[in-house]
Amino acid sequence: MKIIHWLILMLLVVSLPVFVHLDDAPVQLWDESRLAMSAYEMSQNGNLLVPTFQHSPDMWNLKPPFMIWCMALSIKMFGVSELSVRLPTAIAAIFTFTLLFLFVYKVLKKPSIAFIVCFVLVTSAGYVRMHGIRTGDYDGMLALFTTAYLCFYFLYLNTEKTKYFYCFFAALFLASMTKGIAAFLFLPGVFLYTLFAKKLKSVLTTKHLYIGIVLFSVSMIAYYVVREQYNPGYFKAVCENELLGRYTNVIENHIGPWHFYIKNMIDYNLIYWYVPFCFALVYAIYSNHDEKHLIIYAALTAITYLTVISASKSKLLWYDLPVYPMIAIPVAIFINSAFELLRDHKNVKRSLINIFTVFAIVICGFAYLHTMNDVMHPVKDYDMDANQYMALYMKEAKQDIRNINGFVFTDDTKQNQNILFYYNILKDKNRLQYKEMKNLTEKDTIIMFSESEIHKLNQDYYAKGLDCFANVKTFVIYGRK
Repeated sequence: MKIIHWLILMLLVVSLPVFVHLDDAPVQLWDESRLAMSAYEMSQNGNLLVPTFQHSPDMWNLKPPFMIWCMALSIKMFGVSELSVRLPTAIAAIFTFTLLFLFVYKVLKKPSIAFIVCFVLVTSAGYVRMHGIRTGDYDGMLALFTTAYLCFYFLYLNTEKTKYFYCFFAALFLASMTKGIAAFLFLPGVFLYTLFAKKLKSVLTTKHLYIGIVLFSVSMIAYYVVREQYNPGYFKAVCENELLGRYTNVIENHIGPWHFYIKNMIDYNLIYWYVPFCFALVYAIYSNHDEKHLIIYAALTAITYLTVISASKSKLLWYDLPVYPMIAIPVAIFINSAFELLRDHKNVKRSLINIFTVFAIVICGFAYLHTMNDVMHPVKDYDMDANQYMALYMKEAKQDIRNINGFVFTDDTKQNQNILFYYNILKDKNRLQYKEMKNLTEKDTIIMFSESEIHKLNQDYYAKGLDCFANVKTFVIYGRK
């Protein structure tokens, strides 16, 4: 097969898990809904520099706005919808697959390995997931740019072509504009590999390193300085929350043991591929020069990244998402090499090759079906148990499946950003109102989902239930008790 045929086949294989049923789930708590709110407001007010939340500068989500820019552009082009919110992340995933494919092919000149890398990545549940490339969160976009700068840096070390060095800095800048300091977490591994490859002196003595650092620093500093001018207090908030706050303190009760990410990989996120990854580390000892260096580079950057986030006090299920493209590379090299070794060894019987081939096909088939099953039947977000059905109710109201005309929303709406997102885009069309619980009046039609708020309503008011959808309930007020 020609390289273009391998590339087309790869895109066909990965596109289904990336795009199918992309807009089925309602907007998710927390990051997706917060970003969606800011992007919607940005698309309305045109303020590209200072993202807002409920039309005030957002001082909780402090990351640079590249992701919000992409979502705002998508909303401008395609309207306000779940698909518009998620399309930038999905497109970033397709770029990531394409970049990985071309990078591995350029280094190893074997399209089969390039294809397997992408197949391993698309069947890694830690990558194709909610709060991953299937929702409008930061980490799928971040993974594109971190993968890009890792690829460009390796190519620079291999070829010493300065264009790759400047591409490295450009990708690092975009990663920083996507998720701030998280963009730098692969750099310890990059440094260690530079030492291993005995290229530290050549890197430190090239003027392009310092030109790149200056260009990168000036660009980032310029953003923060200008943002501070239009959003006073922004830089102080970044220092307190983003730079060290999440690393040295447990934020919002997101706690876990040191092996949190490794356990999740073994249990689910990398369940089909963690054993081949371990074998690949051993195989690197016996592999040829190009394969050995690529395995070591990918493994070093992946392992150091995992070490850094594992040492952090705050842990979230999706913080390890950017590591999966690097993990996929050693796995693919090992699988391809194992098959070639069996195929080419003169003492290996044909029947053994057939058994290995069938076994590999079965495992790959199970992995792909597993991924498709997750895509078709997404696991309910553990953070959304209380408002999962309310978000779905509002999504269906947006599609005119449910009638919420004139409904009054109360305190449980204000505390849940995904519900607030739907409220804001529907309030004018459906004449929605927000009232505090103490200000409800006779004949108000109330929609609620929080058990505690419903209990409070029944304590303070005479109310008749009108409709019920799981924990989502509507009432009409007859008077105050």
